[in-house]
Amino acid sequence: MRLRWFAVSLLALVAAAVVGVLIFAGRLVDANRDRIQSSFETAIGRPVHIGSIGVRLIGRPGVTLTDVSVAEDPAFGNQPFLAAQEAAVLLKVRPLFHGRLEIGRIELDQPLVRIVRNADGRFNYQTLGVPERQAQTSGATSAPPADGGFGWAVALFDIEDGAVEFLDNGVSPPKTTEIRKISLRASDIALDEAIQFKLSAAADAPTENVALSGSFGPVQSADGVPFEVQGNFGPFERLPLRVESLDASGKARPAGIEIAAASVTAFGGEFTAHGTLPLVAAGPFSFIGKGSDIELQKLLPVVAPKAKQEIEGVASIDVALNGVGNTEASLRASMRGQVTVWIRDGVLRHFNLPSEVVNRIPSLPGLSQLLSDNVKPKYAAVLNRPDTQFESLEARLDVAPGVTQVETFKLVGDDFGAEATGTIRPVLQADLRGEVSLSRRFSADVAADVKEARLLYNADDEIAVPFIFRGEIGRARPQPDVERLTSSILSARGSDILKEVGKGLNKLFRR
Repeated sequence: MRLRWFAVSLLALVAAAVVGVLIFAGRLVDANRDRIQSSFETAIGRPVHIGSIGVRLIGRPGVTLTDVSVAEDPAFGNQPFLAAQEAAVLLKVRPLFHGRLEIGRIELDQPLVRIVRNADGRFNYQTLGVPERQAQTSGATSAPPADGGFGWAVALFDIEDGAVEFLDNGVSPPKTTEIRKISLRASDIALDEAIQFKLSAAADAPTENVALSGSFGPVQSADGVPFEVQGNFGPFERLPLRVESLDASGKARPAGIEIAAASVTAFGGEFTAHGTLPLVAAGPFSFIGKGSDIELQKLLPVVAPKAKQEIEGVASIDVALNGVGNTEASLRASMRGQVTVWIRDGVLRHFNLPSEVVNRIPSLPGLSQLLSDNVKPKYAAVLNRPDTQFESLEARLDVAPGVTQVETFKLVGDDFGAEATGTIRPVLQADLRGEVSLSRRFSADVAADVKEARLLYNADDEIAVPFIFRGEIGRARPQPDVERLTSSILSARGSDILKEVGKGLNKLFRR
C-alpha cells in the first residue's frame, strides 16, 4: 500500500510540475509576445507577421503561431517569402525550469515557400539573416549572411503538406517550377549535431515523385555543413528524368555545394561523380564523372532536348567540366573541359552516312562513277538502310566558350567506317571534315567493276571518300568534298597526266 501511495504521489507531483511549467511558459509567452516576434525578425532579417501566439498544452510543450508570414527581400519581389497557416515552436523542457525559452524544433502546417533566382544568379534566401534596412539599401549587391541562411533553414523541420515555388529569372523566358505535397520529418534542431531527415514531395508532377532521406549538419561546422542523402526521384512533367537510386555526400557552404562523392542509377546505367554546384553568381562550377551502360534514347531527351538527331545505343561517358556562375548564361560563357563518349551497337536514325557520301559523288576527271549496278545489290544492306547502323562510335569533344572542338569522331560499321574532326557551335551548328572508308572486301568488289575506283585507295587498300558535314545537326547532310576528291584523283593520276602533256608537247614541237 505504501509503495502504491508513493507512486501515485510521485505521479501527481510530476503532473503538477508539468502543469506549473506550462502555466509558467504561457505567462512567459504572454509577457514576451513582442520580444518573440522581434527575435524572429532579428534572426531572419525580414519583417515577420504573426496572427496570434498561444501555448501548446497537449504533447510536447511549445508555442503555437497562426497566420505566419515572412516578407520578401524587396530586390526579389513583393510576395511573402514564406507563409504558413500554423507553426508550432516546440520548446526544450529543461531550460523552462530556469526561466528560458529554447527551441527544440519547429513544425509548419501547409507552408508555402517562394524561392527566386534573379538574372544575376542571386537567390532570395541568401539575404536571410541580413537586416531589412541593410538589404534595402544594398539592393542587388546585398551580401549573404555568414552561414548562407543554413542555420535558419534548419527551422523548416518539420513540414506537413508544404509547397515550394521556384521562379528562375536566370533563364529566358523565366521558368517556374512547383513542388507540392512536401512532407519533411527530422530530428530535433541541434546546431552541434547532425540532423536526420526524411523527405517526400511531388515536384513538377501531380503525384509523389521524390523520396529522399539522410542527414544534415552539424550546422556550426566551420568547414561547411556536411550532408548525406539517399533516395530516388522523377520523372517530371517537363523532364523525362528518372533517378532510380541516389547516394551522395558532401558539404554545403554559402558559396556553393561541394559534392564529395555521388553514385546514381539512371537511364539504364550507373554514374559516379563529384564536383561543385555554385549558389552565388561568381561561384566555381565543376563536374567530373563517369557513366557506364547508359541507354542514349533515355539520356538525350534530358541533356539535349533540342537535338534533332536521334541516336540509339549503349554508351560509356567520361566528363570533366568546369566554369563560373550559377545561371545557364554564365555557365555557357565560361564552360571548359572534355567529354568523351563510347557507343556500342548504335543507330543514327533517319541518316545513312555511307550512302549519303558514296552515292553523291559527282562526275569527276577520271572517275565517272563509283558503284556499279553489280555492286549495289550485294551491299544493299549497307547502302539502302534509312539509318546508319554501327558497331562502335567514339567521340572526344574539347568544350570551350562559344565552340566545341571535335578532336575525335570515329565510327565503325558493317563494311564501312568514318572519321572526322571539326567544330560544333551553339544551336548545334557543326562544321566537320572527314572520310568515309569502305571495307577491303567492299573496296575490292567496287574496283573489280570500276577500275578508276583504285584512285581513291588509302594506305590500307580501302576506298576512302572525303566528305564535308556543315549545318545544323539533325538537318544537314554530308556532302562529298569535291576539292579533296579532285586533288586525290589528280594526285593518283599525276603520271598519266604528265604522259599526256608530254605527248602534246611532242606533237607541238614536231610541227
